[in-house]
Amino acid sequence: MPSLDWTEFYALPGSKNRNFENLCRALIRLHFGQYGKFLSLRNQPGVEFHLKLLENCPTLGEPPRWYGWQCKLHKRTNTGDLRTSSRRDIEDSLRKTEEHLPELTDWVLWTPYTLSKKDQEWFNSLQTEFTLHQWGSEEIDTYLSGPGLILRGTYFGELILTPNELAQRHKEAVQPIRERWLASVHQSVDAERTIRRMLGEPGAWEQMVAVGSRLEQAAKAILDSYDVSSKKIEKEITPFIEACNTFSDTLLHFHQILADGDLDNIQQKLRERKTLIGTEVHAILRQLRARNLRIALDATNALADMHIAQEMLNEIEDFLGVELVAVLADAGGGKTQMAAQLTAPQGGRPAGILLHGQTLRKGQTLDDLARHFSINGSPLS
Repeated sequence: MPSLDWTEFYALPGSKNRNFENLCRALIRLHFGQYGKFLSLRNQPGVEFHLKLLENCPTLGEPPRWYGWQCKLHKRTNTGDLRTSSRRDIEDSLRKTEEHLPELTDWVLWTPYTLSKKDQEWFNSLQTEFTLHQWGSEEIDTYLSGPGLILRGTYFGELILTPNELAQRHKEAVQPIRERWLASVHQSVDAERTIRRMLGEPGAWEQMVAVGSRLEQAAKAILDSYDVSSKKIEKEITPFIEACNTFSDTLLHFHQILADGDLDNIQQKLRERKTLIGTEVHAILRQLRARNLRIALDATNALADMHIAQEMLNEIEDFLGVELVAVLADAGGGKTQMAAQLTAPQGGRPAGILLHGQTLRKGQTLDDLARHFSINGSPLS
């Protein structure tokens, strides 16, 4: 296996730190995710992702070991040592992990290089209850095999596709229908809007922001509208306000994850969520109405928005779980034009891959169709 070309990696579009974190996260999930509970939350304090072992793993050990990975791509001095600011950043991550994930057993610092002897001595001298590990490019090279083999090409070699190249390939793919597809006058239909929701496009879920903002405003309005009579049930109304804020935070956070394109993260959080509307929320609203309080109107609207929010969260879980969509229509019904529009580059995401079904011959499969698209001369398979 040829050595890794880090020049190709550093030339990838986007943040180098984010690319390195995404690569490490994908490698751990592919190789070890089946051995336990893998969690990766955006802005997780201390570590980018962690794995709590639930069964024996030949490489990582046995339960109840719990690993956390902090991925760092710091610049080094001319002598190959970490800078003082980099050391402070690493130690700060370690202390945050101790605060937020104290039950962790193993803390891994993962860098795209091996630390110098001086830095290794410093790192191993850090005082902590965790078992410290330092991983470097050797571990990346090792895990870019087997389940992670495809990542070798997509991050380091022949399978790299940049947004500019995708846009150019899309431009070439729509040439046969250029006279029929006019993007500037295209009109979206229900099928297209539904597919965009399945693709997790943030623009297709703008209602999340609208409802989240309304709930945030409702919580503030109820707090600001306390009068003498409502003060008597302040303890009872607190859970209602908390429910408004929880729904608002959840919707706005989920929409931000969609905007970041981190679909794995949002699906993980959707699996973990629970029904946020408890019976006490309805009971509180009845009490407000019975007391004829002014804030009952704000609370009524807020409860309606909570139900809308719950439905949206259920919808996004269902839609993002769809792996294959078939659109049926008569000849001339606009299927090709819609496909061209869906795969066109959008603000915040690159172009998709447009393949024409007319190239599919009798007896062939979708795999044969996919091979019409090649990356640096290598057909997809």
